[in-house]
Amino acid sequence: MPAEKEREFGKFDCVYHDPDARTPVMGKLSVFETALLFSGDIFGVALSGSSMKVKLRDVATLRAESRLSLVVERANGKTLSLSFTNSAPAFDCLVKSWNLTQPDAEKRVATGPGKDKKKSKGDGRASGGLAEMVQEYRESAEKKLQSFVAELKLLGAKPKPAPRLPVIDVEDEVSRCLFVRVVKATDVLAMDSGGTSDPFTSVRYRGLESTTKTIYETLNPEWDEVFTFRVPPNKISLDETDAVEFHVFDRDVALNDFIGYTKLDLTGTKVYGTRRTRSVLKLGPLPKDQQPDFFDVNHLKEKLMFWEGERTITGTVEVEYWLGNRHDEEYRVAGVPVLRKPDPKSGEAINHFCDPVSALLRVEVKAGRNIINLDDDDGSDPYVEVVLVQPDGTEHKQQTHYIDDATDPEWNRTFNFIAAKPYSSELIFRVYDYDGATSYDDLIGEVKIPISKLKLHTGIGQAPEREWHTLLDAKGKDADAEGTKYGDLQIRAYLDEEYFEHLHGGNTSKAVGRLTVDVLEGIDLVEPQDTFVMVKTGPYWSRLPDKKADANPQWNIRLRYPIMEPSDPVTVGLFSLSKGTMIGRIKVILSTLDDGLRYEDDFPLKMMKGVVVETVGKLRASFTFKHKSGTALAYRYAQPVLPDKWYLQPLTEIERRQMMKAHSSMIMKRLYNSNPSIPESVSKELLDFSKQEVSIKGIKSSIARIERVVTNLTSVGDNFSYVFSWESIPLTAFAQLVMVFVIHHPNTFLPMVLLSIVFQSLMRFPSRHQRVLERCVPDNWLSVGMAFAPESAEELEIKRQAEEAERKRIEEERKRQAEREKEKKKEEAEAKAVETKEKEEKKEKQAFTFESLNPLAALQRQMDEISHMIQDAQVVLDDAAGVLERIACILDWDEPRITACVVLALVILAWALIFIDVVVRFMTNIVLGVFMKTFFTIFSPRTIKWSISAGFLFTMRHPAILPDAATAAIEEDKAARKAALASASSSGAAGADAQDQSDEQKASLMDPRPLPPVNVFYRIPTSA
Repeated sequence: MPAEKEREFGKFDCVYHDPDARTPVMGKLSVFETALLFSGDIFGVALSGSSMKVKLRDVATLRAESRLSLVVERANGKTLSLSFTNSAPAFDCLVKSWNLTQPDAEKRVATGPGKDKKKSKGDGRASGGLAEMVQEYRESAEKKLQSFVAELKLLGAKPKPAPRLPVIDVEDEVSRCLFVRVVKATDVLAMDSGGTSDPFTSVRYRGLESTTKTIYETLNPEWDEVFTFRVPPNKISLDETDAVEFHVFDRDVALNDFIGYTKLDLTGTKVYGTRRTRSVLKLGPLPKDQQPDFFDVNHLKEKLMFWEGERTITGTVEVEYWLGNRHDEEYRVAGVPVLRKPDPKSGEAINHFCDPVSALLRVEVKAGRNIINLDDDDGSDPYVEVVLVQPDGTEHKQQTHYIDDATDPEWNRTFNFIAAKPYSSELIFRVYDYDGATSYDDLIGEVKIPISKLKLHTGIGQAPEREWHTLLDAKGKDADAEGTKYGDLQIRAYLDEEYFEHLHGGNTSKAVGRLTVDVLEGIDLVEPQDTFVMVKTGPYWSRLPDKKADANPQWNIRLRYPIMEPSDPVTVGLFSLSKGTMIGRIKVILSTLDDGLRYEDDFPLKMMKGVVVETVGKLRASFTFKHKSGTALAYRYAQPVLPDKWYLQPLTEIERRQMMKAHSSMIMKRLYNSNPSIPESVSKELLDFSKQEVSIKGIKSSIARIERVVTNLTSVGDNFSYVFSWESIPLTAFAQLVMVFVIHHPNTFLPMVLLSIVFQSLMRFPSRHQRVLERCVPDNWLSVGMAFAPESAEELEIKRQAEEAERKRIEEERKRQAEREKEKKKEEAEAKAVETKEKEEKKEKQAFTFESLNPLAALQRQMDEISHMIQDAQVVLDDAAGVLERIACILDWDEPRITACVVLALVILAWALIFIDVVVRFMTNIVLGVFMKTFFTIFSPRTIKWSISAGFLFTMRHPAILPDAATAAIEEDKAARKAALASASSSGAAGADAQDQSDEQKASLMDPRPLPPVNVFYRIPTSA
């Protein structure tokens, strides 16, 4: 490696094609003042014997005629062949840094000082070969020693001094809320013909809007509803821009009537105060400076009926407001605002967001009682539709099967939804009488339950009891005109916030440390453009101020976050303000960071263009993770990554994916409705939403990751061959001496292997700081789903054509297979007709929907099934790649705490083996020597052989010959299982139920949660 004093001009990811090796070697090309150095590196693990150095004086020709390859021809005739995703940056760096001659600017060919030396050396080379080789070894040893000493100096060196920046506590910023309670209104205008109104109030704050419910036919409505708004960051007290506006309207079918307007001035209110203030505000007309335009829907009626003139506004509105926290009890029932009017200036300040506290809403529809008969036969055909109604009117529906002619039906169905604070949604159970495809189903009655009224289930104990609810009609009555009751519905519904506690910041008391992120500046973007930065870690989001038309934007902002899970990533993304697309991002796994150490660098920003990843600039940032305590961190490491309920009360895999996707969709919707609005494309990038959808790119990336690990394993054999190949004379001589020592002392082999592994791992420790910084940047080839770079652009085209031909062949084979299966199914259809009819009679009867008549609906269901299968394969490949990468990196200090424990365990094991060997030798020589001599004096070897043979034959005898108690018990158990199997086959469903019950009993005897070593293993970072 070049001397420490040499300046490094650049470092590039590439692949070295060694003509003597079986597989290409991945690594990095470093360009220094007097030499270039290729060093093999896979997942940050250095590959011994894979380094290649070329001095400037030996470079004859440099060729980059292919966009993906770079060839360095040396004076001695040898070549260095490298592959890149784009070889242009490396070629330009070499030509510019070394002042190479490029005869033709259009052709990427350059010549160097070695061009004049490229000639035959004859006998002179033979006579001076040994001296030249010795000189090369001496220079190499000196530079390696200097490099290692330099890395050792980094261990005690102080990091770069942190700039003096004000610290923004993000948890404090996102927790502060403004609560507004709309109590009631008095003597509002009568806008309807009956001398009453149907009033509702729109509460508006900083471009956000919340709406109360409508109270019909009254002039004195009472709402008593609470709404919450996020307080702008970096404020000690509110000012004139923080006024809350109240617009009161009369609800009409088409256009609403304006009743009155008032404003609540909050100037001077302390942000950290807790005082509650109640005010009675007088309604009046809109101020002249706030007259709405013609396209304001709520005020459109006033514009259309301008001839009526301005009304005399009367009435008052009573409100209450206070400053609080998102963990307050009132936040649970507060209304969620939606974006009404984007504020163009909101992007000029820093804004913070937090994922809402989310809960699993579990609903069990047990049975009905005394359901009214709406048919002419023995009873109705009831089924239940469960609807979760969001504040914006969006409905999520699921339904049970219907039961024929039942007044006391039993459904026993369980449904899962996801809800989030504030719990302003409503749960509706609608019971219908199924009438088939000939008419619409009749609504028997419904039950409405606000989500905020449901019980919270904590722990793994018994869930809340089922309750009977009376069915009501649209007017709120429990009986029809004749006085017949609609019936009752037995349900169990509850919220479980612990199920998703790993996704939200609901309890910061469990924090294991604090993360400090400094976002300083962007450097050398490809063009001046409007940009902004998003920072995401755990449940926290931070949007930094917009920077307009700047190729070197500066932020100089320091953010601090509480960390609940140390294996979470922190992502810093630079986005285009006009397009909403990502320019580049940095991603750091917190578990790779040392305690209290500042990691700062100019991180390259990479963007994928087609099949090429290009660097579009740099972002200067730093990360510092400070542990709360070593004990708290170790305890968290021993716990499962997911909450206990994911293991003790698991959902199905499909339900789990649906819940996670619904959670991400809910977050994206809330961020979109914030001010400033976060585009969905930005949220998807930071949430890695592609993992929750069918992603061919993700599948290719997982395959590429597996291929890399396998290549790493095959390189072990190449490294072993290199050790004994005499390419490095000192290394080969030392290896042979070690082998001779092991041959004479075989008992030292295993301890020596363990200690050599420890030594190799310790050699990797000094450079781990730089490797952590390199891991922050996305991998070039994994980004395009490739394990290695192709040698040329032509190979890409050939590969694409081969894939296309293979795809056509598979498609034709699939068509032929489909035709054969169609014929086979046609033959089997008649034979299965009777069996199908019997199954239909036992099957739960699903209510008819008009979607079943739509052929596209059936096609959509088939596509959903295919998507689920592809997602299953996607998850399996991602998990397999993650496990292999963790195994490969367990000794590479990617997670320093785990690697330190493993290294310590290997050292203890090696010394234990040495100690055991000494003890065993002592026992063998002193004690067993006397014992064995006495034993063989009494018993001859022939007697021992016949005794062992007789014992073996007796042990393997037939069970019927001299059965002992254990053998008899085994035979009885076999007989019992055969009898149970015969009974189950005859009883059908009863046997299946008994088997299910037996499986449940067996499962309950074992704790399904993973053991602490497995939990620690899954904290090791991967390249996912």
